[in-house]
Amino acid sequence: IGDHLVRGTLRLQDGSSSVPVKLLLPATMHLSPQDGLQLDQVAEELASIPFASASAKVDPSGGQSPDEVKQAIAGFLRAGMVQEGPSSNPKAATLAAVSSSGAKLRVL
Repeated sequence: IGDHLVRGTLRLQDGSSSVPVKLLLPATMHLSPQDGLQLDQVAEELASIPFASASAKVDPSGGQSPDEVKQAIAGFLRAGMVQEGPSSNPKAATLAAVSSSGAKLRVL
């Protein structure tokens, strides 16, 4: 079983804006939200466990709020929001999910 390329578009429910998305996922991957994590726990994981890394910039064009963008990405990836401190950047988010095989996904 090889990798699976997923292409699509994330749209707000009211249709006011959208963001194109392209992901390469293992065909057997099944993600579930990993709720209840704190930001310091994720930082410890990233500092102590080898991980693969990729980056993409989400640049919404429809004027949606940062919370709307975060919720759309979390819903698409079926990821839970990592609890951040009160001084965290409202335009940033950390998401956490786990695959059916136990692989951890962290989106910063």
